[in-house]
Amino acid sequence: MEAAVRKIEKRKRDQLRLIKKFALSIAKKNTIEEVVWDVVENVISKLEFEDCTIYLLDEKSKTLIQKAAYGSKRPKSVLIKSPIRIPLEKGIVGQVAISGKPIVVNDFSEYKDKILKGEEKVSEIAVPIILNNKVFGVIDSENKQKSFFTSDHLYILETIASIMASKIILLKAYNTLKIRSRKLSVINSQYRQSAFVISHDFKSPLANIQGLIEIYKSNVELNKTSENDKIIELIESSVDKLVVRLDDINKVIKASAVPHKSARNINLSDSLAKVKMDIGLQIRNSNAKILEDFSEVNTIKYPRSYIESILLNLLTNAIKYRSEDRKLVIRVKSQQVDDYMLLTVKDNGIGIDLKKHGKQLFQLFQRINHKVEGRGLGLNIVKTQVESLGGKIEVESEVNQGTTFKIYLKDLVVNEKS
Repeated sequence: MEAAVRKIEKRKRDQLRLIKKFALSIAKKNTIEEVVWDVVENVISKLEFEDCTIYLLDEKSKTLIQKAAYGSKRPKSVLIKSPIRIPLEKGIVGQVAISGKPIVVNDFSEYKDKILKGEEKVSEIAVPIILNNKVFGVIDSENKQKSFFTSDHLYILETIASIMASKIILLKAYNTLKIRSRKLSVINSQYRQSAFVISHDFKSPLANIQGLIEIYKSNVELNKTSENDKIIELIESSVDKLVVRLDDINKVIKASAVPHKSARNINLSDSLAKVKMDIGLQIRNSNAKILEDFSEVNTIKYPRSYIESILLNLLTNAIKYRSEDRKLVIRVKSQQVDDYMLLTVKDNGIGIDLKKHGKQLFQLFQRINHKVEGRGLGLNIVKTQVESLGGKIEVESEVNQGTTFKIYLKDLVVNEKS
């Protein structure tokens, strides 16, 4: 009896020791990708499984996507070029995702209908990863031996799944704070920049208006009515310029103040069609040809006003800086690059000397070509909108060859829940 008790106690100590190792290892990871890869590698090395795969649920497509896989059938790699996709309810993994409960199969000869095409296995264990009472993913392992997976394995994997969930919640919270912090930083930067513009750019016209008013008062005393009519025109002109500049600053501030809760599932083709309609006259007058390719990614959860503003500013920018030597062609393309949706807008216009103008390209009220009409707002607004929600912007250009803007956007359904 005592021997049996000691055996049970030793088993529990071994379990706790193993779980502690997993917890300490996971705690050091900084991204969800690092967490899932750490778990599959540790499952193989510490539990001596043949393989281990982690699938994460993609809510958009209602499929489980392979994010990490390691073992005898899958050599170690942090890059899965063609991840396995399992529809919900398909196979053991799909059933676990639907039910939110673990499944252990000791002998698949009794479950032929549960084996997906191309699979070869005898036993399997699948455990859900639950976040906020929802299935976030599944830890899965297969084995060639019957009844390989024990109640100890189930207990350990369920505990690991729980630790993973806690860590992922922390990472998501941290990422949310980073996004909001970055947004506040961008907004603060815009306010500081706007304050500088107000103090610098407004000083001269305001002084001019004050001077004109003093002359006007003097002319009233001298009864110089005709001269005062001209002075009134000059004052009105200066005031109009100040109003335009204030309106510009207001646009920049508003560009960084769209609430995150306005994010919706946006169809890129529809948004581009709307923008093309809005600037239809400019497109016709410039004889521009706009080619789109949204075959890889056509939807993103994002504020609609941001997406359409980004497209509007980049298209009108391409039209403004078109070459007179060739027909303007603008290519708009989207693709998935790691955790970003990459939106590319490429033109064959006059191009930019980035060595000379690169630093001022996105600065407020900075124009690199004064022969072209504009107020230096568009690219600054695009940069503000993109960076305020965790994205980034890059530019490639060559004089007389054209310009490519690369906009990396974060799908907000992944990074922050409002």
